[in-house]
Amino acid sequence: MKLKFRSSTTSKVLTLPPHGTIKDLLQELLQAGLEPTQNDKSLIIKGGFPPKRIDISDSLVLLEEVGVKNGDQLVIEYGSTTSTSQSLASAKPPINAVSKLQPKQEPKPSRSISSKNSQKSASKAPAPKYFTQCLDGYIVLRVQPDDNSCLFNSVLYSLYGSTSQVYSALDLRRYVASYITSHADTYSEAILGKPNKEYAEWILLPVSWGGAIELQILSEFLHVKIQTIDVETGHIYDFSSELGDEDTSIAIVYSGIHYDSLVYSLLLTDLSKDIGVISLNTEWGQLFMAVASLTICLDLKDKGYATNTNKFQLLCQICGVKVKGQLEAAKHGRATGHSEFGEV
Repeated sequence: MKLKFRSSTTSKVLTLPPHGTIKDLLQELLQAGLEPTQNDKSLIIKGGFPPKRIDISDSLVLLEEVGVKNGDQLVIEYGSTTSTSQSLASAKPPINAVSKLQPKQEPKPSRSISSKNSQKSASKAPAPKYFTQCLDGYIVLRVQPDDNSCLFNSVLYSLYGSTSQVYSALDLRRYVASYITSHADTYSEAILGKPNKEYAEWILLPVSWGGAIELQILSEFLHVKIQTIDVETGHIYDFSSELGDEDTSIAIVYSGIHYDSLVYSLLLTDLSKDIGVISLNTEWGQLFMAVASLTICLDLKDKGYATNTNKFQLLCQICGVKVKGQLEAAKHGRATGHSEFGEV
């Protein structure tokens, strides 16, 4: 059982036994360094959509009995009582427990007051421009930087949150390149639009844009369904993994030239409250996707957020040639080897 944990300061992916108990969960949290501090002595774990507190008082109860299943994202908060701290302290770490995704090891945050204040300020953000109220929170478009890696950053934000150091955009580019070269029969020149090795080298460049090919590969790598909402058409494209949970999804928005993250948040200006992993087999998950596609994306389209890639003009940043639409840009790139374009 693979679970994603998020707190106000970090995010981690942990692996538990297939039929794990509350005790197994507490053991993994202890080993991962997510135990409460001296000042914040009780652990509160929330799950579901919208997130609700999970009863962890009985260590022998199976996780599935309290509604926790493979692929879930759980939110960690800290309270002010001692009961849960004692439960964590008594839980012995399992032997040779290894996370499937092997995230980068993050240093434990300092327990000093100045460190806590800096972590809190890092999670704060200006009020978002695009959002809509849903239940007790909001569905929010978290705009990603316009740095040619927006697809990779959108996936990472929706899956791990703003404080994640699990993977970087470059890590995902490297994985895609490696996967493509090791599956040359599947990813031929006919599919890629250029020779296999050349495409693998191209996607490693920080100026290269990702698309459907990258989303499918990342879905399989990260074991999660990636639902991409096209602002121009309103269509939802599903990229699924055979190894992932079909009922667990993240949502990103495609404007025609840019990708952004779509999340559920309890507080608009606090990024640590964002939840990007949605359970589609629940009423709340279905509501999320319905409201996201019908409200947020219609609003984005009405405000001109979508770009028709067959009509917009691009400028080659290398030679200064202007081309019309994505197809002409691709043709120019194949003829010249140029891959840096900007919208006119």
